[in-house]
Amino acid sequence: MKTVLIACDHATGRELVRVALEHSGYAVREAAGARKAIISAHQARPDLIILDWHIKGQEAQNAISEIRRDPQLAGVPAMALISSTIQADHDRAIAAGFNGCLPKPIHLSSLRKEVERLLR
Repeated sequence: MKTVLIACDHATGRELVRVALEHSGYAVREAAGARKAIISAHQARPDLIILDWHIKGQEAQNAISEIRRDPQLAGVPAMALISSTIQADHDRAIAAGFNGCLPKPIHLSSLRKEVERLLR
């Protein structure tokens, strides 16, 4: 079973993603901030990391940079959840080290498709 780490400040946002992914057969770990996401990623060694672009505690860009510096996590795919549909914001997320982006509000079918794509 693949493990997905979800990092988002809002419990309801994490719950939405968690429930959708658990129903799709994934094990899910949650983190309520960027620092906790980094710690959890080091501990759990997830197969995929989903980070809210606007997470508090440390910007997602800094969090993904720190995760990418760890040789054991460098190859783990990561998806940014972005509140913007502006292409430049998506480009910044990819440049920061994310492998994909998903706009908010999250459409569950899009979430499942992107997770499947990143885990191939």
